[in-house]
Amino acid sequence: MLLFGLAVAIVSVLPLLMARLAVESAELRQVDTKLRLMGAAVEEANELILIISSDFIIQHANRAFCDATGYALNDLIGRSPKTLLGDDSFVKLEDLRRMNKGETWNGTLMHKRKDASTFQAAGAIVPLTDENGRVTHFVHMERDITDEMRLRAQLIHSERLSAVGQLVSGVAHELNNPLQSILGFTELLID
Repeated sequence: MLLFGLAVAIVSVLPLLMARLAVESAELRQVDTKLRLMGAAVEEANELILIISSDFIIQHANRAFCDATGYALNDLIGRSPKTLLGDDSFVKLEDLRRMNKGETWNGTLMHKRKDASTFQAAGAIVPLTDENGRVTHFVHMERDITDEMRLRAQLIHSERLSAVGQLVSGVAHELNNPLQSILGFTELLID
């Protein structure tokens, strides 16, 4: 009799368990799809994205970051991000150690490529925290601004040349007026 009651209980609970498993399976598929979508978005982004652990070890870099620095992903994982920075950017990296939940660092950093050349990048670094509020990772999103800086320098140079041209033109005009008077009177005296 006890065995029969246990069998009836199992049979009656089995559809509920199956329904619960189906719901959880659907939720897992939905989460998996979302994670794949987010992963694809990070990999395909034109921005340089680097994920750094709280102890300042590179955990991941997207394809754009690898292309910009010349390193393969396997070469970057496990390295310190300091090895990718120019000397003047070390101080800025120390600011990260003081970041708390909700703070974002914005600025520019000088990066070193694998071939030892450098490029400047502007971006933001956001700390990721756990449920206790401890920083677990940093997400570093940047864009290479080398071309923008070159164009800016050209624009400044062009504006300086324009200002010098206006100055020379003004000086020539100011010199030309009295010289014309002198030439005019000289011609009168000669006549």
